[in-house]
Amino acid sequence: MAKRPIDLKRDSGFSGTVGTDDEGAIKEFLNVGSALLTIKERAIYKFQLADQIDPDRTNIDVPHVQQKIYSIGDSSEIVGRILLTAKYLFEHGMLDGRFDKKALLASALEFFDEVEKLLALSQGMTRDQDAAIAEFEKQKAQKSTLLLPSIGDLNGRVRSFVQHADHSMQRLLALCRIFYTLAPGKAWFDSLARVAAEEHQLEQEQIERLGRMVRFAQFLRNCRNCIEHPKPHQRIISNDFRMTQNAQIQLPSIEVVHDETSEPEISLSVFMENMTQSVVNLGESTMVFLATYHVMPGWEDKLAVLYFPEDQRRHPHVHYYFAANMGGQVVPVG
Repeated sequence: MAKRPIDLKRDSGFSGTVGTDDEGAIKEFLNVGSALLTIKERAIYKFQLADQIDPDRTNIDVPHVQQKIYSIGDSSEIVGRILLTAKYLFEHGMLDGRFDKKALLASALEFFDEVEKLLALSQGMTRDQDAAIAEFEKQKAQKSTLLLPSIGDLNGRVRSFVQHADHSMQRLLALCRIFYTLAPGKAWFDSLARVAAEEHQLEQEQIERLGRMVRFAQFLRNCRNCIEHPKPHQRIISNDFRMTQNAQIQLPSIEVVHDETSEPEISLSVFMENMTQSVVNLGESTMVFLATYHVMPGWEDKLAVLYFPEDQRRHPHVHYYFAANMGGQVVPVG
């Protein structure tokens, strides 16, 4: 049968530009679901072919489309340590073939999405705090009536940050569920730690590492409970800029009141920055753990997931790769 005009159009080659020049060069591609993520230096775009939008080829006017979904890219630490690490360990590495690579990447993307929101909230808090301080110092210099600086919707920001932090743990646990069978219902990271320790007969050092992961995840879960189900012994106290009795201006702060995982009053911007970094660290180390203990059968004694120094990395923020010893030299594989 002769090809229809729509078939000729869809089957033909094409070229184009992704994003804008100021976002830098294209560094990587990531196949997730029905879309191709194009990772540039300073942006990430979702690209879909017309056939993915209109698979039955019913409308010749449906174009290929691209859409900017993140304003960070390969130069961002969280893109490298989460998205690209997932790519090199789960897609390009020597992972056990029983696991669906696309499902793993999709799950990693969901975790990344929550971390990106944490980073945006943390950076926004620091930026607005610095701007408020600068304005305060300006009006002090003008010797006008002292007006304390303030952060807009402080409680809303704290609530959103804590909820996204807890969501990130849920997404990370969902990634782990692809590898391990956990009890249905309210199984949390303590269940994961028990199952992994038994399945791999882990040594004490690794068990202790999992224990730290469990405690951090539980801290974030308790913070969420403080936000959503506050009680006298379970609540979060957040304060805007304050004047102290010794006439000093105190920065916005947060305190976690909880019987099990309390946190003394600390600068809110520092709390957000530390929590975001801890979530990134946990996500990266969890993916390394999953890849380490699920190497392709027959290759367990030939490959390992190793940390590479910056001058040996394929991307500046991708720290870990499957590696093999080739002639006395350790080289990344995949």
